[in-house]
Amino acid sequence: MDTLTVPEFATATSSFDRAVDATRGIDRVCSSSDWVLPSYLSWGRDAEPYVLRSDEGWATLCERRDVDGVRYLCPPEAAWGFGSPVATEDPIAFAPQLLSALDAIPGWRVVLLTGLVPESPLEEELRRTIGERHRLRNGPTMTRCRARLDDGAKALLERKPAKWQRDLRRAHRRALERGFEVVTAEGDLAATFERLMDVERRSWKGRSGSGLIEPELRRFYWKLCQRVGPLGRLRLQFARADGRDVGYILGHVRHRIYRGLQISYDDSYGSLSVGTLLQAFQIEQLAAEGIHVYDLGMEMAYKRRWADETLSTRTTVVIRR
Repeated sequence: MDTLTVPEFATATSSFDRAVDATRGIDRVCSSSDWVLPSYLSWGRDAEPYVLRSDEGWATLCERRDVDGVRYLCPPEAAWGFGSPVATEDPIAFAPQLLSALDAIPGWRVVLLTGLVPESPLEEELRRTIGERHRLRNGPTMTRCRARLDDGAKALLERKPAKWQRDLRRAHRRALERGFEVVTAEGDLAATFERLMDVERRSWKGRSGSGLIEPELRRFYWKLCQRVGPLGRLRLQFARADGRDVGYILGHVRHRIYRGLQISYDDSYGSLSVGTLLQAFQIEQLAAEGIHVYDLGMEMAYKRRWADETLSTRTTVVIRR
């Protein structure tokens, strides 16, 4: 099995993404190079990368140390654990190769294999093969909210409670009276990202120092925007009122899936239901574009109001014997 540097991986992402697309039992958006490469270039900058490749599959890992100095392997983005570090069409062929490659890496005590659909063929084969030599336990489960758009935005909204639909229409009328509008971002990417950051600073996340105010999170999303923007797959809209940006919604498209990334609004315009109206506008645009699934990301109460279904994955924790 070959070990690639991050720059070498950056030149081989087409091959990597073909393997991701052929892999069953993973989140194919957050396991793709759209997500993995920006992760290496942000959170993974200070870690030792292990990009492993064979004819049967890929593994994208890096080495870190915990507070006690214990060395462990994990994906470059392991805080959320959305993506799988393993991509293969043939788990039976690739799992023994991965096990041999892991055993050849000295010093680690734990490996975190995130983003695996429970009881999928990939998870089961990895657990069967790796479990012959090392101890295993279940780690955390990550659930995402998803909305189906294959039958259109109108159909999605009509599946919601009648009161919810009335409240949405009322919020829309109230916002229009204030001159509210939603516009698609255009022009220079860096300048557009700075517009986004200006809104973020005026949001509750900005005041608390969270969200994109955090340097590494901001770097991750900037690297992601730089990657997908030139490919025409970035989706960024701004809400405007009183002649200024008062909110934004950011995401990107891969195949027929839209992955929501961030949404924020100026707190002083909270009475306009900016976040709700941005979501409604985005759903209309995506459905018209032919997008089939809106992945809203990590399960939260406000996301469940838009969702039809969920996708859950979990982490397999490998403990070296």
